[in-house]
Amino acid sequence: MSPAMKRYGFIYGITLALILSLAARYIGKLPGLHMLGPLVIAILLGMAWRHWLWLPQSTDSGIRFAAQKVLRLGIVLLGLRLNWQDLANAGSSVLWLAAACLLFGISVVYAISRWFGIDHDLAMLVACGTGICGAAAVVAVAPQLEADRAKTGTAVAIVCVMGTLFTMLYAVVFPMLPWDALQYGKFAGATLHEVAHVVAATDPLTSAAVNLAIMVKLSRVALLAPVALLLGVITTRRSKRTQYANTSVQDKIASTAATGSLAARLLALPIPWFVLGFLAAATIRSLGWIQANTAASMVDFAYSLLGMGMAGLGLNMRVEHIRQHGIKAFAACLIGSLLLAGMAAIWIM
Repeated sequence: MSPAMKRYGFIYGITLALILSLAARYIGKLPGLHMLGPLVIAILLGMAWRHWLWLPQSTDSGIRFAAQKVLRLGIVLLGLRLNWQDLANAGSSVLWLAAACLLFGISVVYAISRWFGIDHDLAMLVACGTGICGAAAVVAVAPQLEADRAKTGTAVAIVCVMGTLFTMLYAVVFPMLPWDALQYGKFAGATLHEVAHVVAATDPLTSAAVNLAIMVKLSRVALLAPVALLLGVITTRRSKRTQYANTSVQDKIASTAATGSLAARLLALPIPWFVLGFLAAATIRSLGWIQANTAASMVDFAYSLLGMGMAGLGLNMRVEHIRQHGIKAFAACLIGSLLLAGMAAIWIM
């Protein structure tokens, strides 16, 4: 393939991801589709394009760039949604609820997925998407798990669709619950998968309930960074143990000597730049270095970047990937989400 063809393919792939992202944002504003969300629509558009329309092989580099680099930049800018002071003012009860739901959601969905025979990577991706913050959590932990794009895209589609289904379910069930608006807002923020789902589910309520729901949800989002780092450490150690078991005695001695210092161990920690960027963006927002309206505009731009990344994931997926991995993972996510809702309901009552 000539250099000119490679450049053309790269530009074609990036442009296609951008067009699909913008189209998804427009479609997501149509009546009846706003709860689905632009991120879900973007990945569905990408899958549809891959399945029904022609896609040159030269576009793979541009699509991969959108699904990796652009997506991670979107995660960094998403940190501007967080304000550490607001989370602190919300009180320790909100943080405890968020942490409990996160740990419960991840552990239960992962255990059910493994029981269903789903491999480790896909099980953990779906579990993190359910327990933390939907699509953003999936794409944040995927590099730490060294998961391939097919499994990442499958997990994104599952948790986003599940969040949409539960948002509609909550709208039906809420009038039957003996809760006030604040209790329901806390429940929605603790259990729904995406920030957009939380907003959609609580929008008919008072502004105080909506704000509380978002605070609970953002408390879960804030825990994304430590979870991603922990998974990275675990994955790295597992890979090193496997590699270490297959090396000779001389190589083992040399490897131990090379990595024995504290500085070397610190440098070897799998700390991804986008997780650090996410924390830095939240800190900048909390210090007031960026005005609220500017931060809101940048978060809106972040969702456009995330949409490009989702479109890139969809363009790399095939329908057979969903058939191969998705049915059992969807069932595990459904059961885990129901159990998570039950646990949160008991906590709130």
